[in-house]
Amino acid sequence: MPVLSRRDWRDLRRTFGQYGTSAFWRGNPVILTAGVFVALAVLKAFRLHGQFPLRSLPELMKGNPFFSFLYAAFFIPAGLQFYAGNQISAAQAPGIPGLVRSEARVAALLACLTVLCLGALMAVSGLPFHDTLFFILVYTIPSLPGWYSPARTGSRRKRAVTILAGILLILTFTVASFLSDLQLWLVTRPPVVTVPGSILLMGMLIAAVLSLPNRIWHQPLVSEERKTVPGAAVSGPSRPRLSSRKPGRYELRQMLLAPGLPVSLRNDILLSISAIPVCVTLLACLPFGHGAFADKWLQTAQGMTIMIAGGNTWLMERRHWPMLLMTGRFGARLQFVRAVFKAALTRSALTVSLRTLSLVVPYAILSRSSSGHAAVAAVELAACVTGLAFVPALPFFVMREPAKGVIAGASMATIFGVQIFNPFTIGVTKAGIVTVLSVLVGVICYVRAPRPISRADWPFGSEPS
Repeated sequence: MPVLSRRDWRDLRRTFGQYGTSAFWRGNPVILTAGVFVALAVLKAFRLHGQFPLRSLPELMKGNPFFSFLYAAFFIPAGLQFYAGNQISAAQAPGIPGLVRSEARVAALLACLTVLCLGALMAVSGLPFHDTLFFILVYTIPSLPGWYSPARTGSRRKRAVTILAGILLILTFTVASFLSDLQLWLVTRPPVVTVPGSILLMGMLIAAVLSLPNRIWHQPLVSEERKTVPGAAVSGPSRPRLSSRKPGRYELRQMLLAPGLPVSLRNDILLSISAIPVCVTLLACLPFGHGAFADKWLQTAQGMTIMIAGGNTWLMERRHWPMLLMTGRFGARLQFVRAVFKAALTRSALTVSLRTLSLVVPYAILSRSSSGHAAVAAVELAACVTGLAFVPALPFFVMREPAKGVIAGASMATIFGVQIFNPFTIGVTKAGIVTVLSVLVGVICYVRAPRPISRADWPFGSEPS
C-alpha cells in the first residue's frame, strides 16, 4: 500500500467526517433499515448470553436466532454503498483531486469496522469471536458485487478470471445459504479454519471496496466511432430490439410497469408456476444437509417465500411514464397513475397467486398438512404479498418528491417483511393478523396514492437517488 501524503490524510479526515453528518443519513433508508436490525441484534445477543449455559447450541440454532445479524451484515454494506455510490457518481467527482480515492479508502475502513463490531456483538452471546467474525464475513459475501468494479486497463484474462471467481463465489454462497445446517456449521468451526477464512474474506472485502475508483470510468459514454460519422446507424448491443408481433392487451398493460419489453401472459404464467419449485428441488437434490429428500425440500422451501415477493420495483421505474402519457391512451395524469396501479394489481394478483400455490401445494403434500391448513396459509401469503406490493407508495403521502432510495427502502422492507412474517415462520394465526394489516395498508395506498403521485415529477432520464 503506498504511503499516504499529508493531502491524502486531510482528504481522509474530511471524507470520514461526512459519515457522521446528516448528509449520510438523509435520504438513506438502507442504513436506517440496518439500524433497526442492529438494534434487534443487540437485544438478541444479550438474550442468548443467558440461554447458552442452559440449552445446547444445536437446539438454539433451530430457531434461527441470528437472523438479525444476517440482515445487519447485508444492510450495513448496502447503506455504505448507497452513500459512496452517490458521492462518486456525481458529475464533478472525477474532476476533484483525491475525492474518489478517499471515498473508497474510508468506505473500506468503515466496512471492516462494522464487520468487527458485528462479530464482537455476536460474541456477547457466548460464542467464540473467531467463529462469530467468520460467520459475519461469510454473510457479507452478497455485498461484494455491489462494491467491486473491474479495472478497465490491464490483462483481459486477469479481469475475466477475477469476475469468474466472483461469480462462482456468489453461486456457492447462494446454494449454501439454503442449507439447513449452514449457520450451525459456521459457528462450530475450529480456529484453524475460521482464522484463515476470515483473513481471506476480509481481504476480498477490502479489495472490492478499494476498486470503487474504477467505477467512474464505467459511465455511459458515446464511443469515438459513433461520433466520427454523423447519423451513423447504431449497431451492437445499443440497437433497439423490435418485435414484429403485435403485443396483446395484457402486454400493453405491463408496459406501464417497466421500461423494457413486456412479458407475455403465457410466459408470465409458466415462469410463476415453475420458478420456485424448480429452484427448491435443485437445492434439495444437492448432497448437503441431513435427512431424506422430502425433509430437505421442506427446509429449503421455508426460505423461498422471498421469491414470492421479489420483483416489487414497479414504482421505482418511472422514466418511461412521460412517453406513455403523451400517447393519450391512458388519459390525463391522474387516470394514467390509476392505470399503472390497476396494471400492478392485475399482474400481482396473477403472479403472486401462482407463485404461492407452486410453493404451498407441494409443501402441504410433503409435510402431510391438512388441505384446510394449506388453503389458509396460501390465501394469507398471497393476500399479504399483494397488499404489500403497494406499500412503496406510502412515501408520497408525506413527501412531494420522495427520492428513489426512499422508495427502494420501502420496497426492500416489504420483501424482507414477507420473509420474516409468513405462515411458515410465525404460524397461520399470527400471519393472519399481519395479512389483515398489510391488506388494509395496501387498499389505502391503492385508493389514495395515485393523486399525490400524479402531482409528482416524472423525469425523462434516470432519477436521482
